[in-house]
Amino acid sequence: MGHTTTINIIIIIIIMIIIIIIIIIIIIIIIIIIIIVIIVIIVVIVIIIIIVIIVPVVVIVGFNVF
Repeated sequence: MGHTTTINIIIIIIIMIIIIIIIIIIIIIIIIIIIIVIIVIIVVIVIIIIIVIIVPVVVIVGFNVF
């Protein structure tokens, strides 16, 4: 009887370890996705700011030159 309980405990521990690893992997994937989304948002904002700043400057300078 003692032998089977140790095997059961080992199986439970292995299952728990697998579950923990899966949870960690899911958390890492979620973090990576969040980081990618944040980077994309920052890039988009920067591009919009550049467009908003550069386009009027180019237009003004262009009108002044021509």
